[in-house]
Amino acid sequence: MKQAFGRWWAETAVYLAHVAALARPGARVRGFAVHPFQAGALQGWQASDLCLLVEEGRRQVDRQRADLDRVQARSQLLFTVAGVLLGLLVSESDTTARHGTAVATIWYVGLVLVTLGLLGAAALMSVRSTFGGVDAALLSRQPAPVLRSMARAYAQAVAEGENTVATRLTVFRDAVLLVVVGAALQAGVWLATR
Repeated sequence: MKQAFGRWWAETAVYLAHVAALARPGARVRGFAVHPFQAGALQGWQASDLCLLVEEGRRQVDRQRADLDRVQARSQLLFTVAGVLLGLLVSESDTTARHGTAVATIWYVGLVLVTLGLLGAAALMSVRSTFGGVDAALLSRQPAPVLRSMARAYAQAVAEGENTVATRLTVFRDAVLLVVVGAALQAGVWLATR
């Protein structure tokens, strides 16, 4: 139970950090460290092995960026849906207020949840993403042969991208959950006031 609460609290803190970063353009937000491995030393690797590592590193970095693009596209849809739902909820405020404190409280909680979901979707679209990669200018300063340096750089870049994608997927899941629960509460309020 204590461990589950700790995970929930850490997830909530990361979500709120993303939302707060909306007010701080370019801010770096913390995320989850899900990638368990560090890059190896690459001692004794042949050139063909290093080329294979570079190729696989490029493929992983490209996949991570594609995954981020998919999360951002879904976030745009969620933002639109949450925005429309929020407008609908605000338009029902007068009707809700006439049905007592309990109904108004449920309406208010739903409104807050949908608003938090909307802000989470906005954060996913606009908060700075952190990805690793190979900087050609820095690579040009490495002593020859550069293949080992390039392979090491890709091996190190993968972990940062995996952590970013996992964090963004978690924030997206939480935003969807907030919007769905808020919408469900509003559906209950709507049925109670009709």
